[in-house]
Order: sequence, then C-alpha cells, then structure tokens
Amino acid sequence: MLNYTAVFEPAHTFVSSMGRLKYLTPIYQALEDSGNHDLGVTWFNENKSFYSPIAVSSIANLLSVPESELNLKPKVRYNPNAQQGTADVFI
Repeated sequence: MLNYTAVFEPAHTFVSSMGRLKYLTPIYQALEDSGNHDLGVTWFNENKSFYSPIAVSSIANLLSVPESELNLKPKVRYNPNAQQGTADVFI
C-alpha cells in the first residue's frame, strides 16, 4: 500500500505531537520507502525542535540530512558555580 495518501495528514499530525524515536522511526521509514523523502524532510524540519536529541540524530541519519543542515541551537544549562554572565553549553 505504498503512497496511501489518506494517512499522510494523520501521520503528519502524529509526528507533530510525538517526540519519541520509537514511534517516529516507522513513520519516517515508511515515507522513505514509499518515495516521499522530501515530505519526510519537510515534516522533520518542522518538528525537530521538540524531538529528543537522540531522535533528531537518528531521524536525520535515516533521512540522510547532514548534521550541518540541522541548525539546532545548543541547549544551555545554568551552572551556579560559573562566573557571572557565563553558562555551560551542551548538545
């Protein structure tokens, strides 16, 4: 049932509300397998900001999106022991 377009909108709604890799991978893999790579990349770019870092990395790999194109902002963690005006940055 490749390209069964009736499921595209519900799938898009789901990947826009769920950040767990366990549930995202089969949907993005199905898009790849059915020749809808561009649609998968579009959905991924719309939603990557709230996916877990592991999900972002795994799905980017699945979709062959180079890390240089991810444009993720590093997360900043407050460190009470740091000098004033500094922060610990981690990815």
